[in-house]
Amino acid sequence: YEYGKIVRLKTKKIEIFKKRSSRKFFQKDKTEGKLEPEETIQYVVNYSSPDFVLSGFKKNEEKSAYYPDGNPKKFISENLFKVKWFNYFQQKFSEEYLPERFFTDEMKFEK
Repeated sequence: YEYGKIVRLKTKKIEIFKKRSSRKFFQKDKTEGKLEPEETIQYVVNYSSPDFVLSGFKKNEEKSAYYPDGNPKKFISENLFKVKWFNYFQQKFSEEYLPERFFTDEMKFEK
């Protein structure tokens, strides 16, 4: 944890590089009757999740994650990061505690 560090959701790279392809068949030469394919590839998403600024940290204190005998009911993150981001819809900054596992600080855009 480093206060003020910029982090992103791990899925951001997947969101940005989503593509859609479509094929169109056309007749190149009207005398032959042979159809030629033309493929168009477009990026689908015009938006992606925002970058987040780390602004706090706390241990996850969820009590309902374990059975009375101590066995886990579900797997939860031990650490929660408080992140801040600009919420475009509300036109203000929002804050939320989210599991540490959601984030990465690396974003290498290699294809």
